[in-house]
Amino acid sequence: MPSEGHHLPETLIPNSAFIENNVTNWTYSNAKVRRSVKVGVDYRISSLKTRDLLLGIVSRHGHVLADPPPRVLLDEFGADALIFNIQYWIDYASAADASLVASDLRFMIETGLTEAGISIPFPQRVIHIEQNGPSPPGLV
Repeated sequence: MPSEGHHLPETLIPNSAFIENNVTNWTYSNAKVRRSVKVGVDYRISSLKTRDLLLGIVSRHGHVLADPPPRVLLDEFGADALIFNIQYWIDYASAADASLVASDLRFMIETGLTEAGISIPFPQRVIHIEQNGPSPPGLV
């Protein structure tokens, strides 16, 4: 497993290679895979407090591996929220269902944020209506 900051080279394989040739799957013997869940939180909340809370929540899930450890990244400054990317590892050999683990984590995150008083904001838009000339009948 590569250490933090080290990346394995990636290879792009054209679809035709799968049809015309034998292909070796180099990761088949390793059942550990990295998955991620994203969540947006209110800008008024400390990003460090949010990171620590999310890390604690994700670490409590029984199928999330401690090695390599999960991590929480501040992914972007969204239009309506700070977007966090929670990255974690699961082991398919332990019968972990990736979709179920991700769903469990979302439920756990929603509950944990609510208990901590942190809201998940929804998109908000301000609409300005300009009036040029008289209003149409019935519109005030």
